[in-house]
Amino acid sequence: MRSLLLSLFCTIVFLTSAQESSERKSLNKARPKYVEFGLNVGHSYFRDLATSPIFSTGAVNGANFHYHRFDSLKESRFGFSALSGTHGFTIGNEVSTSTFTTLQLDYGRLFPFDLISNEHYKFKFGGLLIANFNIRSDQSLQNAGLGYEVVYNLMASAKVSRDVSRNTAKSGKFLWLIPYDWQPRKRLLSYQLNIGLVNANVRNGYAYVNQSGLTNEFPLFADYENNLFSGFRMNAALRYTIYLHNGNALRFSYVWDAYTTGGEVDQFELANHLFSAALLFDLSNW
Repeated sequence: MRSLLLSLFCTIVFLTSAQESSERKSLNKARPKYVEFGLNVGHSYFRDLATSPIFSTGAVNGANFHYHRFDSLKESRFGFSALSGTHGFTIGNEVSTSTFTTLQLDYGRLFPFDLISNEHYKFKFGGLLIANFNIRSDQSLQNAGLGYEVVYNLMASAKVSRDVSRNTAKSGKFLWLIPYDWQPRKRLLSYQLNIGLVNANVRNGYAYVNQSGLTNEFPLFADYENNLFSGFRMNAALRYTIYLHNGNALRFSYVWDAYTTGGEVDQFELANHLFSAALLFDLSNW
């Protein structure tokens, strides 16, 4: 009798697990997926205390390319972005300019948090792995004029989103002069905050000066060290997504990102303020 009950219990558990697995696969398959291509413009500033205590500021522009798959339940996003610009500072009659370029790779996952979600606001929590390779050149710093480092972070993520779709058609005249006819449109507003849990960098501690030219060593990362649990990073993204009738979407974003590599006297600090316009290509039917 016990064997019969145990067999029956195992069969029920197996069938239930199989059904849940099948439903989970079905949901994953139905989850919308997009390729996102965007252009970024903005303002940034940085300083490297290993070479100068002065902030360099300037305009930056670039592009980003991501694969983004999301719905109200789960979300995954990964890809890369590139930024470049000319920075500088002026002190009295002294003017210094530098070029700055960064390549960023990122991968993030988010999961629903139903405990605080409701019909208007959906909350998700997860993580983000992000890495930047920075290159900058300032000839006024002479033999320390070329600087580069790798900054990578494991971050905790929290996101809140709200469906702000227009569900009914609206028509009229704007300022009693300009006619408009707005059809129903799906729209989504979201805000995501990421805070660094594990912050690390690969960096030369002082002035980017080494003896590789005398010792015939490979110069790219000569005297560089991997500094784990060093520094801090925080960034956020406010995104407004407008869905088109063909399944594609337009996305407008404001992204703020700031980090420091840590250290007592030689840290590198950077902050970006970026505006982005992107087109999301729907891949659901591919």
